[in-house]
Amino acid sequence: MTAIVGAALVVGLPGAATAESVSPAAIGGDYNGTSINIRLTPINGAIAGQGNRGDGVTALCSTWTSNGYWILHSNNRTKITGWTAGGLLRLQYMPTACP
Repeated sequence: MTAIVGAALVVGLPGAATAESVSPAAIGGDYNGTSINIRLTPINGAIAGQGNRGDGVTALCSTWTSNGYWILHSNNRTKITGWTAGGLLRLQYMPTACP
């Protein structure tokens, strides 16, 4: 079963997590489109790269921000790790909250 991840709940931004601060989880999925930005931090972070439908993703954890739900993930094709808005990813299930 595939879940579409995305919401618009407004809460405070917790401390920023990095790929080094979370345990990789095998939550598979993919991008919902093409040229989806992968950011170094949620919302307005610098763009580290882009993902496209078919690249595949491994979701590591998630967080709520003032701009909705964001997922820390790795692009399976390019190996770039960063943040993408939850509504732009299609995941097998919801990842746990980032520490």
